[in-house]
Amino acid sequence: MELGFPWWLRAEHFLNIIFVTFFIRSGIEILGTYPRLHRKVQNQPGEHWAQFTVKEKPKHKYYAVGAEYENYSPIVSLPGYGKLGQGRYWHFITVTGYVTCFLIYYVLLAVTGQWRRYVPQS
Repeated sequence: MELGFPWWLRAEHFLNIIFVTFFIRSGIEILGTYPRLHRKVQNQPGEHWAQFTVKEKPKHKYYAVGAEYENYSPIVSLPGYGKLGQGRYWHFITVTGYVTCFLIYYVLLAVTGQWRRYVPQS
């Protein structure tokens, strides 16, 4: 079934689906492993600006981050079960791949003349 789109455009869209899927899954893994976002490295309990868990922090000054871990299904997140480093690695790699596809898309769009599909002729 030919729709008038070049093969490289279809390949770019297929790769983007893969990259966005892994980007979302790795983000869920990161938030599941460490579900509170802070503004600085040295933080006190209650100083977070976003919370993605219903668990409460202990009232004393220092606490273990491992107690905040939310176990998401490997179908939704990466199958690592709480590996923050693995989640960050996949997050960075998929963003790099997505941006690379984005740049290649715009270069091929300009070189092959497909940009005319976006610009009205009259």
